[in-house]
Amino acid sequence: MADWALISGERRQGRDDIVHKLAAAWTRAGLSVQGCTQVALPGPDGPVGYDAECLWGQRLPVARPSAQPTLCGFSFVQESFDSIRGQLAERRPDITVLPGAKIESAQQGHWPAAQDVLDAPTGLLVLVLRPHIVGRIAVRLPDPIAYLEHPASEAHYQHFAQVVQDAVAAQKP
Repeated sequence: MADWALISGERRQGRDDIVHKLAAAWTRAGLSVQGCTQVALPGPDGPVGYDAECLWGQRLPVARPSAQPTLCGFSFVQESFDSIRGQLAERRPDITVLPGAKIESAQQGHWPAAQDVLDAPTGLLVLVLRPHIVGRIAVRLPDPIAYLEHPASEAHYQHFAQVVQDAVAAQKP
């Protein structure tokens, strides 16, 4: 099983900004980084859907309100999850960043793509989770090689980035 690392933090606290900052740092270090963040579509009373914002520049719908919801009042767009999974399989990055929520704890949504990374002989998965989801997903995985609870100090961000970078470097011949 490949290594994995965890970024945990609440919504609307800048987790996606941290993901982009870390991805840029890893890319500057010569590593390939792909995956996505999850963007809430704002509505007057809370999110009215979610899109996946892929690090390769594509934005795909992943959850929309539904009269027959799958989970949390939303139906999920399987074609988008399948497209992301296919792109990641093609690109085979050193580091794959994926968000996780209740649907992933049910082994759906982005989970099959995450499992592909975990099953690969090389590569590293970075899961981005809200704190209440961590236990639902982490219980079936070995301990992460690194954990970042956002918000954190700049020193913690740098340490997390370095641990992940070193783990990927150790996989290379």
